[in-house]
Amino acid sequence: MKKELLAVALLSTLGMAATQAMAKGYTPGHASFQWAGTVPAQTDPGDNYLIVGAGSTTDFNNGQLVFENTNKGVQLTNSSTMSFKVVKHDSKSGDEYDPTKDIEPLGYSATLTDLEVGINGFMSQDGAEAFAVSVDGVNKNVNDSISKTSDSNTTNLKIVKGQGTNTLQAADNVVVQAVLAIAPTEA
Repeated sequence: MKKELLAVALLSTLGMAATQAMAKGYTPGHASFQWAGTVPAQTDPGDNYLIVGAGSTTDFNNGQLVFENTNKGVQLTNSSTMSFKVVKHDSKSGDEYDPTKDIEPLGYSATLTDLEVGINGFMSQDGAEAFAVSVDGVNKNVNDSISKTSDSNTTNLKIVKGQGTNTLQAADNVVVQAVLAIAPTEA
């Protein structure tokens, strides 16, 4: 027991000495560390429909943003188009989407429920006014809705320059996330 107390006391003393030696010429700084991952959207097969990529879109989590940095500042110049559609889920295809069986298009409504911007790993809505979501070529605000019929049920999304200004600088890492609530309007 005495040895354990002696060891704790010695380590405490060394720790304090190391802190004092380090603090002599420097003020302690802070660093933030963040791990991020995207949980893909889930469509419950029990609901009898699936939200799937349309055209060449296969992944809703890997869109690209293209910026230009000039003497006028950093500006968004382009982004990838992400397209989706809603199809009736064929229960014979199992739990996963099967493009050979899950083919019946459904009409649906969609509402833009959130737009968040992350700069260098920190997500907030503060920068959201610098970006907008273009839905089939029309800029939409949070809480705006669209409707699609089954004979024209592909929706194309892009991130475009919004009405606000941005504070982006060279080497910033930017993530823009748009969340849509999507519900079939047909059985």
